This record gives sequence, structure tokens and C-alpha cells, in this order.
Amino acid sequence: MNRTNQSIKTILLKGLAILICFAVSFTYIPFVEDEGGTVDAASMIELGDYLQMGTYYDEPILWRCVGFYKVDNSGKVDLSDTLKTYKDGYLPLMLSDRILCLKAFDASGDVETGSHARGKKSGPPRQTNPTANRKNYGSNYWGDSNIRCWLNSDAAAGEVKWSCGNPPDKDHLIKGLNSYEDEAGFLTHFTAKEKLCMKSVTQHQLLDKYEYEGKEEEYHEYYLDIDKCVANFNEAYKEPCTDTVFLLDVNQVNLVYQNREKLGEEYYKGKPTEECVINSDFKLGNLNTNEYWDYWLRTPNADHYNSPGRNTSCEVRSVRVDGQVFSYDAYIGEIGIRPAFYLDVTAAGFSSGDGSEDSPYVVGESDGCDKLAACVGLFALGTWLSFKWIKGFADWKCLLAKADLWKKAHCCCCCKCNPLILKCWYNNWHLLRCNNTCLRC
Repeated sequence: MNRTNQSIKTILLKGLAILICFAVSFTYIPFVEDEGGTVDAASMIELGDYLQMGTYYDEPILWRCVGFYKVDNSGKVDLSDTLKTYKDGYLPLMLSDRILCLKAFDASGDVETGSHARGKKSGPPRQTNPTANRKNYGSNYWGDSNIRCWLNSDAAAGEVKWSCGNPPDKDHLIKGLNSYEDEAGFLTHFTAKEKLCMKSVTQHQLLDKYEYEGKEEEYHEYYLDIDKCVANFNEAYKEPCTDTVFLLDVNQVNLVYQNREKLGEEYYKGKPTEECVINSDFKLGNLNTNEYWDYWLRTPNADHYNSPGRNTSCEVRSVRVDGQVFSYDAYIGEIGIRPAFYLDVTAAGFSSGDGSEDSPYVVGESDGCDKLAACVGLFALGTWLSFKWIKGFADWKCLLAKADLWKKAHCCCCCKCNPLILKCWYNNWHLLRCNNTCLRC
């Protein structure tokens, strides 16, 4: 009887030890922000929140959540499915709060290994510049554009690969302004952890007719008004394109406008950073931090009939200072760059900030998964030490032997087979109850 009581006492002590280990270990899981810890981004990010991540011109980049798009497990974005609040299966679209720099969309050039080999035809009679082509004015094809190559590169200075074969140097940009052929890739300005938080996604990219010559496809119609610029976006000809960092298209900038109640009436228009103004080769009185400035979209001007009388194979849509969705020749280096990306909420953890402009979220160098792994290890170690401690009180090799509850049971149980203990305990007790057998791990 004394031996039975001792066994029951041992069981109770073990159970108490496990509960203590749970309590101590999981105290350290970062359900709320603590010094040195991180908060799960999915539980925090809201429309209009600010995030500080990366640097450019040696200054931190401020991003803002402008909407949520549906993104499947493969990274495919459904540009027709958006929300104003976070939901599982949707990712925050983060837009740079200001224009970071002025750069050409794509340089002119003689190399015709890519899109520069297309777009030479004069087009409809109403065009007033029938000799215009990509060789002279750059290409409006996002797929091999200079700006796409630069935004998605982590190559060192002078080593960025230009897919079209025509680098954005002074000789191939209008007036030679703001060349960037020798600049390091944009992704070099982010830490390894920050880059993990930037989701690589596949989005539909609108195309100019020169990319599908001979096919009977519907082109994207040209409208200047921000509320009409989407037009026939869903029906117009597109191709899938995978990027980590990108420029907004007409669909996404229209979403920014649709969310103006939260973001601000004119937030879809862009103002430059102070560093953008200082570092630009182009100098003009109204290029300052208090005035709006034009910035590129990634959408080509594909309407060869209703746009302002030019060869549109060179023209790229942009948001103008007055808010109209205009278009410019790709090789102009005076237009702003306002990048965007999708925040991977499964990888992002915020270490500080409250999401306001004055106190933006900051991505931490460790996240909840790291802390959880540490807690599991702590729990396993604590449990093992607890059993060592209990062993001094009772001989637990025959834990339930001769106990009244299972008089026929003879258990020789140890838990070396499973460091987390729990599975071993469950299996042993389950089999013991069913079979009355002596278990050995």
C-alpha cells in the first residue's frame, strides 16, 4: 500500500513538474512586444500603417500599407481581389511613402536582343511622330526594362545585369540626366532579414501591342483620370511577371486612390524625399519635398488610338503632379521612382514602433518562430531536469507497478525516446491502459 501511494505521489509530482515547465517556458513567447523581442506582423499590420525598412542614400526608407491583395501559396497575386483589412491569404501591399529617386524607366540603345527589337512600326496615321521607336526612346516593356532589373538586383555597383542589353548610361538617357548603370542594385540596401520579409510574387503585367503582334487581343484603353485609368484592365492583354520589388500599375495606384479616406485624398500623388532632391542631376525650383512630382508606373501606354499622338511603344504611364495618369518616353531620367512590394507576414516580425508615421514599425532581426523554437528547447530541458529531480524521490522504473488502478500492469518506461516527453507519455499511458503490457522505449 505504501508503495502504491508512493507511485501515485510520483505521478502527481511529474505532472506538476510538466505544468511548471510549460508556465516558465511559454512566458517568453512574444505574444506582446517586449524588449529585444518581435511581434507577429499579421496580427498588427493595418491599412495606412507605416513600416521602416531598408535604406537609400544612407537614409531609412519609410513604407506604407496601401491595401491587401489576395496571394496564393505559390505567390500568384489576384489583382481583382482586394481588402481593406488583413485576412489570411491576403498580403499587405507596401508602397514607399515618398519618391526615392529620379530615374529613367528604360534607356535607348541599339542592342536588339530584347524588346528593343520590337516597336518599330509607325502605327496609326494620327500619330505625329512616326519615326519614334524603342531604339531611340527606350522601351515601355516592363519585362526587360532597366528599372525592373535595378529594383530586383542585389548586385554590387557596376554589376547589375541589364536584360535588354542597353544600360542606363548618360549616352542613352535624355540630356544624360540621372544615369544609374554603375549603381548597386536596389536590394543591396536591405538586410538579409528584411529581404526575407519581401515576398516574391507573380502578377499580371499589361502589354503594349508590340509584345503580341499578330494576335487579336484587346489593348488597355488610355484614360487620364485616376478613377477611370483602370478601364478595361481585366480584359486587356497581359502576361505573368515575377518580381520582389516593382512599380505600381494602374490597378494598384487606383486602389491607393480608392483607399483615400484612410490614406489621404491625394496620397496617390508623390512627393520626393530630401535625399532624392539633393542627389538628382535634374534641378528645378519646384523639385522639393513640399511639392508633388511625377513618378513612373509599370504600365505601358498600349492605346495606339486615343493617347496623345505618339508612338506608344516607348511610352510608360505615370502619375503626374496634377494627379492625371499620363505617359512619358521611357528614357526620361527626370521621373520619380516610388517602389512597392508585398510584405510576407509569415516572415516579418516587428521589434519596435506602433505603425504611425512618427513611430513606424521596424522589422526585427529575430521573429516569433525563433523565440518559439527556443521555448520548446527550454521546455524539453526543464522537463528532463524535473525528471532527474523526481527520480530522487521515487524509483520510477516501475511507475505504475502494483497500483490499484492497473493491478496487472508492469511498466518499465523511460522517456529517452522523445525529448518533448509528451508523445511518449501519451503513447505509454494509452497502450498501458489497453494492453496491460510492459512498455520499453
